[in-house]
Amino acid sequence: MQWIVQNKSYNNDGLSRLIEALDKKKSNYQLIDVIPFSHELVPIPSVTEACVVMGTNTLVRLASQYGWKPGAWIDDNFRFEKWLEHYGDNLLNSDAIVCRFADATFEGTAFVRPCEDLKAFSGMEINDEDFEMWRDLTIDGDTNDARILSPDLQVLISPIKDIYLECRLFVVDGEVVASSRYKIEARVIASDYVDQGILDYAKTMIDIWQPARAFVMDIAQMGNNEYKVVEINCLNGSGFYAANVGNIVDAIEAMNL
Repeated sequence: MQWIVQNKSYNNDGLSRLIEALDKKKSNYQLIDVIPFSHELVPIPSVTEACVVMGTNTLVRLASQYGWKPGAWIDDNFRFEKWLEHYGDNLLNSDAIVCRFADATFEGTAFVRPCEDLKAFSGMEINDEDFEMWRDLTIDGDTNDARILSPDLQVLISPIKDIYLECRLFVVDGEVVASSRYKIEARVIASDYVDQGILDYAKTMIDIWQPARAFVMDIAQMGNNEYKVVEINCLNGSGFYAANVGNIVDAIEAMNL
């Protein structure tokens, strides 16, 4: 199989860890750049076999346009509505309201994010006045987000939750192959230690439903020590934090694509 890896696509040392893992595995990979705004690939890869892309959401989208298989594991299963359908109350924001971006409104402070995984904007906690100002300016075309945010974009609005810590789990063919803590309360803290309770809970959720052969599942430990599924992410565009990248590469290489 062939890997297409985007330069400057991971925070901290993520890219170097990925390249190190691919070199160790003697994998067939090519580094490319994605030109901002034009979204051109330099160089344009010659793909003659099954290929997997790793990089930004832009590269994930381009993989589909180029018809690379599997390219990236991303489809309508990576939408909030699908997660809610299968995980129900196990989903952190199961009480969210879903509406058009242009119609989004609330009182006080809420959590707001797009329903799709390849986010047109990052999920945020925001108060009603700031959100409405940003929403209106964006719809009027007066912000940098206006070119990518449609008034018809489906967003979810959810009450703020009491979260103690959050972990990221990389799942390939039904197994958690790598994991990392990435936040404790409001602090971003990357650690490869993940409590067994979270791993057991994740396995239960994986047995209920899997959106694809490979994906990322974020799990929250709540202030009352319950666990919830925060969201499902496309593996090809997700940050690694302190997860073992070598294990991720080994698992994908073993998929017999």
